[in-house]
Amino acid sequence: MTDQAQSRRNFLIQSTSIGAGLLLPHKAMSSFMDIRIDEQPDFIIVGSGAGGGPLAARLARRGYHVVLLEAGRDHTDPNDPEKAAIEQRVPAYQTISTEDERWSWDFYVRHSDPNPGKAGSRSVGFTFDDSLDSKFVKEKNGILYPRASALGGCTIHNAMITMIADKQDWDHIKTLTGDSSWDGREMHRLFVQRIRNKRYGSGIFSGNRYDSSRYYKGSEGSWLNNERPNPSLIADDANLRSTTYSSIFHSLWSGTKLLNDPNSSPYSGRKEGAHFTPMATREGERSSPREWLLETQKASQGRLEIRTGHFVTRLLFSDEGSQKKQRVIGVEGLKHDSHNLYKASPEYKESAKKSAKNFGLKAKYEVILSGGAFNTPQLLMLSGIGDSKELGRHNIGTRVNLPGVGKNLQDRYEFGVVARFKNDTEALANCTFDPKDDPCLDEYLETRDKSTHLYSSNGVLVGHVKKSKSAEKESAADLFIFANPGDFRGYEPNWSKKATAVPDKLTWAVLKGQTRNTKGYVKLKSSNPHDTPDINFMNFAEGRKADLDALMEGVSLAQQMNRKITGRGKVLQEQVWPPKRNPKTGLPFSNQELRDFVTKETWGHHASCTCKMGPSPDKGDVVNSKFQVHGVDGLRIVDASVFPKIPGLFIAAPIYTIAEKAADELTKKYPKA
Repeated sequence: MTDQAQSRRNFLIQSTSIGAGLLLPHKAMSSFMDIRIDEQPDFIIVGSGAGGGPLAARLARRGYHVVLLEAGRDHTDPNDPEKAAIEQRVPAYQTISTEDERWSWDFYVRHSDPNPGKAGSRSVGFTFDDSLDSKFVKEKNGILYPRASALGGCTIHNAMITMIADKQDWDHIKTLTGDSSWDGREMHRLFVQRIRNKRYGSGIFSGNRYDSSRYYKGSEGSWLNNERPNPSLIADDANLRSTTYSSIFHSLWSGTKLLNDPNSSPYSGRKEGAHFTPMATREGERSSPREWLLETQKASQGRLEIRTGHFVTRLLFSDEGSQKKQRVIGVEGLKHDSHNLYKASPEYKESAKKSAKNFGLKAKYEVILSGGAFNTPQLLMLSGIGDSKELGRHNIGTRVNLPGVGKNLQDRYEFGVVARFKNDTEALANCTFDPKDDPCLDEYLETRDKSTHLYSSNGVLVGHVKKSKSAEKESAADLFIFANPGDFRGYEPNWSKKATAVPDKLTWAVLKGQTRNTKGYVKLKSSNPHDTPDINFMNFAEGRKADLDALMEGVSLAQQMNRKITGRGKVLQEQVWPPKRNPKTGLPFSNQELRDFVTKETWGHHASCTCKMGPSPDKGDVVNSKFQVHGVDGLRIVDASVFPKIPGLFIAAPIYTIAEKAADELTKKYPKA
């Protein structure tokens, strides 16, 4: 070992030991090779979800040495170790996958100000009592917000809906930052060129046909399969067929069109009407960053190291060089082969920390955080980057005072309109949604062409895209309404079992995008990295009337479609949620009472914007247009937290897109010879 290398090694040992009493040198967990602490990877990426996963794979394919750290583990099918666990890869199991204790991270969040009217309150003339929400869990003092801790992050349990951001979303960032590379056309080019492997049939019942799409010259190839759901799957079921026809005919009656692909017109704005909802599947199985990561790992000759079970607790800083700007040089944390080390995990055990091993790792170039809207700001604050006043409350020294860290938390507003069929849905009659005993699963696994089986679907065939009457004039369409078999009223413990145990129910999910509220926050509960943070979305604290008007417009549209399939000779019997009568009074809801009911029962699942992008850290911006953290060298953020405004209608595709953009930025700064 050279003197210079030995010096670097000793420095890291000293700085890490001072920070947390860690024991080094580090023993690598790579399947490729062991790396001594002085053999630094080019990049360290923390988090393998929609941001970190694609970024790691793309950089490795370009020849960079990348270490990807994931707190969770990779879960495979014991009967087919080359494939993901059944609960992850079967599209119809997307509901139960969110509650699988092997990879769940269950956050319990608040929706409203817990201290209205008191000094420091963030409410703006409106608040409500979270405990009145039917999903509120008293023992947890909050409402369930499921996340995933596994290779692939939340992309291994999401609903697989893949819809691009609107041109207006990207153009807003371009205007805000003055960076023309964020132009909507350029960002769509990234999506088409790098991500979207399109399979869309041309007719309503044509099924999926492979279409290579039109890749741009010099394309590196796309990695995410994006398919249209197969309409023929519901042709023989009266309930599902009638629901789909109602959705399509309502679109035609309202003057809009039945449109094949909602991602096909990004430049003129997403067209209103009924769309076949794009789904991230490949030949009847889930398609996600996980598969691309593993394919890349095999092909990369050691350039991509995937280290699961690595829980990062703090960033490492260099005290050498310029004192004007902090520099991040690596990370430290704990690793465990079999236990999750974060309290959000149902499997968390305090005793596991005793058998966990310390690790430290230094990057040659940069560290990239991709932990998501909750964990990225938490890690920054634990490392001394954040609002100095908040850090002081937990006796954490301030390295960089960035007041915007953890602020600006945003989400969609969602609500479920639930109805009861007259008869059970025949297509699901034998389905238990229990992998231990499910005749439908057995049939699916035995089917050669899985795309022809009902379990190849996430349950969403057609969705309505609509611009509400209260949307901003320059805004994109802000409502998405779709039907799904089952009873879904939002996230609560055992929600997936409740949703799938009722073959006579139908839910119209109403999603309100382009929300106006920016008052949500993520704060530390303590300086203990194993604790979950304090999360409050502060629903409707800003823009309440306009956002609630739009949400109610969506609820009304769902009820209209229900009425078209209710009555004599029709398959639907009655609406059961919202109930016909106010539970408080026993009388029919007044308009205002229904608005209040929807307000308290609203939920979301696209948390974002807590480390927002922009040029002005004094105004709450955390990263610049190149994803670099203000006031820090060697540190970037690439995940949902960087959006200044929540983009589009579904967040996975926009995150995939910024991951590709970040890869280009890093390649530009550190070109390979």
